Amino acid sequence: MTKLNSCFIYGLYCLLALSFFPIEHKDLQVLLISGALALLSFLAIGLNWRGKQEKLKLNIIIFLILTWFLNSSLPIVMNSVQPMAQYGLFQCCAWISAFFSLSASTHLEKNWQQFKKLIYFLGFIFSWWAIIQHYGYHYMATGPFASRTSNGAFLMLAAIILSSEFLSPQTGKNGEASIPKQRIFLYGVLFCLFNLALLLSFSRGVYLSYALSLTFLFICLSKRRTIISVLLLIALIGLSMIFLGFSAGEAIQHRLDLLAQEKSRLIIWKGAWHLWQNSPWYGLGLDNFKYYYPAFSLPGDGSTLENAHNDYLQLLIETGTVGISLLLSLILSFVYYSLAYLRKCSSSSLSKIALTTQIAALSSLALHAFVDFSFYILPFNILLGVLLGFVYWNLSNQGYIASYSLQVSARFKTLLNIPLAMLFLFLASAFLNLMHYTYHSEQANDYINQAQFPAAIKAYNKAKQYLGSPDVYNNLIALYLEQAKKATNEHAQLKLISRAEALIARTIALHPYNAEPYFQQGLIKGLYQNDAVKAEKSFARFIELKPQANFERLTICYFLLEQDQLLQAQNLLEQGLLYPIDPYYAPKYLEVLANLRLKQGDELGAEQIAAAVEHLDTYRFDFSALAKG
Repeated sequence: MTKLNSCFIYGLYCLLALSFFPIEHKDLQVLLISGALALLSFLAIGLNWRGKQEKLKLNIIIFLILTWFLNSSLPIVMNSVQPMAQYGLFQCCAWISAFFSLSASTHLEKNWQQFKKLIYFLGFIFSWWAIIQHYGYHYMATGPFASRTSNGAFLMLAAIILSSEFLSPQTGKNGEASIPKQRIFLYGVLFCLFNLALLLSFSRGVYLSYALSLTFLFICLSKRRTIISVLLLIALIGLSMIFLGFSAGEAIQHRLDLLAQEKSRLIIWKGAWHLWQNSPWYGLGLDNFKYYYPAFSLPGDGSTLENAHNDYLQLLIETGTVGISLLLSLILSFVYYSLAYLRKCSSSSLSKIALTTQIAALSSLALHAFVDFSFYILPFNILLGVLLGFVYWNLSNQGYIASYSLQVSARFKTLLNIPLAMLFLFLASAFLNLMHYTYHSEQANDYINQAQFPAAIKAYNKAKQYLGSPDVYNNLIALYLEQAKKATNEHAQLKLISRAEALIARTIALHPYNAEPYFQQGLIKGLYQNDAVKAEKSFARFIELKPQANFERLTICYFLLEQDQLLQAQNLLEQGLLYPIDPYYAPKYLEVLANLRLKQGDELGAEQIAAAVEHLDTYRFDFSALAKG
């Protein structure tokens, strides 16, 4: 049985490690890893349940986690949210699977040591990866992640865990050194490496979360005999900062210049808050934020429009007031039990060092979640579950989390397997649906790359049967319009246009905040049906739902110019200045607007734009200074 338990833990760590290394098909990776984690957690729960006596143990932590999952799943079962929430369930609930997978652990201390080694190994790779990217190739220090902030957040976690090695008792019971000096030296080098790569993230959120969590760890573990270790850690951090200052001055200045151009995250949060005010009480469904937010984003929002850059706010929108209340209750429960432990446990034992380190690492993720979206990045989601699991099982084993035991009969215990089986079938059904959807979508994309449009249409139609996402509808409509453009006779063209219009009507009914169908509808009305009035109406609705669209604004502008509506075309581009403009489209966008200003007799305004065009760079998105007051 012990060997089987170890296999579960090793399986969990392997899946965690695999989640850090992205593959070409990201959605497929998320599904496979999350699905494997869910299966692992079911097996771990089954093993744990089978090995116990006829007693059912409950506590507030388990109750809150299960209720949160139920609250997130029920809207999907009842078809109250968009179907893409099925994917969000796997994307955002991996932490629950990781948490319950740790229930198979019979040697927490040993498993914690293994976890630390994994984090150190990954941290070593990612820190060198980031350093080589920055100093060798002059790229952003992103490591294996899509952003340098994510790489910095992971190295923050690794550095916090590593710092606990310096705060362990330096001598054992018999006076011998508990940690060899050579290892302490290696830990010091590794700590400097982590800190340098962490600092290369140039992320204020990472810096602040790291400083607060490390301070918490120092306060909790600093004793008279460890004060030298604390000072050594502070000195190593200072050394890393000095090296960064001398070696990356240009990058620091560049980051400061970008910060001067960036708008406050308050713009994103205000838009997200407005979205919440227009959302149902039960939420929009996990990971569905990105399908609604563009319509509520405010001028100056230069984000990707997929996340709120505040996990708590985004989860409020996606899981509703009930979901966020359960999550906050879970956080407060952990805070309460952790503080109770820290108050009563005054010894400097290895168990206290381990648990305090786990709490500090968990706190760093919780703090960083206020300004980022790490909950929606699979590796961090799994890390969250693992750290929660370690904290929970350690506190529970030491008697700080009160559990209530209920004597149950063997028959009742068997009956409890029914809801577990139903949950397994629900997840298995959703998993298979998403796998089919992902397979056919990727197949369609391959056909498009090979210019095999009829085959791509068939593949997308198959994908639509499993999950009617806005992306599938948008791509299908685009393919029909592409085929209509190449049609050899009028009858074939009309048939394709008719199919596109039917899909447009369908997707507008299913996804009212999906902007693309309105743009496609405007193209049909303007190009094929010569109905300029309806085309303008559709284009106006598109701009209302997606005001950040640069290419589409230009396209609509050209349409208005063909209708001799110069003033409307100019107003359209003037309004677009308030939103970020992609550097790829900026030259043409500004050139057209400058010409329109000249035609309206605004020579000064045209000259301002001409001056801006001469100083364009790949990092400038904000042209709101050129907008008319």
